[in-house]
Amino acid sequence: MVIGMAMVLASPFIITSQDAVLDLETGSDLLRVESSLDKIESGINYVSRYSEPSKTTFRVDIPSNVENVYLRDFSDSSAIVFEVSQRGDLTNRSRLFDRNVVVKNSSYLEQQGKPEVAVQLWEDQVNVSVMR
Repeated sequence: MVIGMAMVLASPFIITSQDAVLDLETGSDLLRVESSLDKIESGINYVSRYSEPSKTTFRVDIPSNVENVYLRDFSDSSAIVFEVSQRGDLTNRSRLFDRNVVVKNSSYLEQQGKPEVAVQLWEDQVNVSVMR
């Protein structure tokens, strides 16, 4: 009986702590996505400062909650968009670039892991290639 009363009294704290753990995990995953986007942006900015065929490679850290990665083209710019599942909802994380960007094998960025990314300036566009 005493144990049952203790459990009833402690249940709000247990539920609150479970929510806090989920929030920390979600926040950590979003930070990993933001860090990966920062690395891609840094690579694109790096090769854009030099002449062809400048190139850089690095690894990104992709969490399991990345649902989709795609490229949006505009008249004189491009954006890389990560769709991230966050407690049942989709949220977008993106970076906009003042250049034409092409992403090859973007489906590898939708899989959990640490793929290698190569960024190369070629024929006045930036090629972002994702390797496993």
